[in-house]
Amino acid sequence: MNTEELYRTITEDNTETIDKLKEAVIDYELKRFREDVITNLATVDELITYVCKRRGLTKAELASKDRKRGRVEARHVVWYLLKNKTVANFLTLQQLGGIFNRDHTTTLWGIKKVETLMTYDRELREEIMLVANYFGKRVLWDVNSKTLSYERD
Repeated sequence: MNTEELYRTITEDNTETIDKLKEAVIDYELKRFREDVITNLATVDELITYVCKRRGLTKAELASKDRKRGRVEARHVVWYLLKNKTVANFLTLQQLGGIFNRDHTTTLWGIKKVETLMTYDRELREEIMLVANYFGKRVLWDVNSKTLSYERD
């Protein structure tokens, strides 16, 4: 009996067992994958904490009614990064604004402001790229369109 005949005999006699084994392996691998994703995904809070740390701000300062330039710009950066899915989220503009007790129109304006500033503010652009890269998103600056492009995972 050669190897092929032996394989055929084993698979024919144990088809149900092999199918159950395949299902068990798939279930196990899927469970491991889900656990890895959950433990490795960064959260919105982690992104906010990281931006605060880079800017030397506290979360309370970021959420305050204060309109100092540094704090406002930091809020805008967070909104921009969240809108572009730097970390997994399904937040609407209203929910993004709600993070800092702001209106959705303020959120939209802040995101557009960051997009505009990035065209000529190299430091801001590099900060956004650094934060995005820190959270595992590869971001490149497109000189022609003057926009950031997020590479697909």
